Amino acid sequence: MSLVCAGCMVTATDVDGEYICVKCGKVFGSVEVAGMEETHSHYISHIEHGSKQISKHAHKLVIALNLPDFALKTIIRIADEMVQEKVTQKQALLFAILYACREHHIPRLLGNILEAMRQVYGIQIAESPASLLKMLNKTTKKAYELGYRIRSPDKYYYLKAYLAKIQSLVINGTSKEYYEYLKTRAFKTIERFDTDPSHAARDAIICNTCRVLQGQLKRILVSDLNV
Repeated sequence: MSLVCAGCMVTATDVDGEYICVKCGKVFGSVEVAGMEETHSHYISHIEHGSKQISKHAHKLVIALNLPDFALKTIIRIADEMVQEKVTQKQALLFAILYACREHHIPRLLGNILEAMRQVYGIQIAESPASLLKMLNKTTKKAYELGYRIRSPDKYYYLKAYLAKIQSLVINGTSKEYYEYLKTRAFKTIERFDTDPSHAARDAIICNTCRVLQGQLKRILVSDLNV
């Protein structure tokens, strides 16, 4: 489980038992958000705000990524605004999901989001990581005009995202106890690394992993979409 902590200067309102800023979507206090492997940990309601098509696809994407209800609300609101500004639905949802994950501190990588979009739309969203990033950059310019900026993740965000990505592999190759040990050691070790955030997170995991798994984890964690 990954801990979500967020705050906002705007007065919050109670939404489904969670105190959320209705303007920016941020969550007050602490909320437990499960990793992608725990697919039945959240109840995702059917939200019909905005376009029906956006709501429909956003709901499917949120289930694929195992995001909580408050993230779904943020995604629909932002994607709907962007579509009204002539951004395509796929581009709007790509940006909105990445934005929501960063704002709510939910550890999901761009590669996770791309895979979820491929599942939902049944097509290749981009031919290569480079073209996907190019598409995201174009969308980001329009989002900036609307007042939305994607936060740059710190090394702890990357660490949580990478740990979620390798969770199944490590547990299947060793045990749940070893995965918990690796996670604990990685969070302690990462404080020593002052390199690029993504590299620091990878190094913190690799240096605490047994030799049997190191090669596999290096291949998994070195990717253009691990951003």
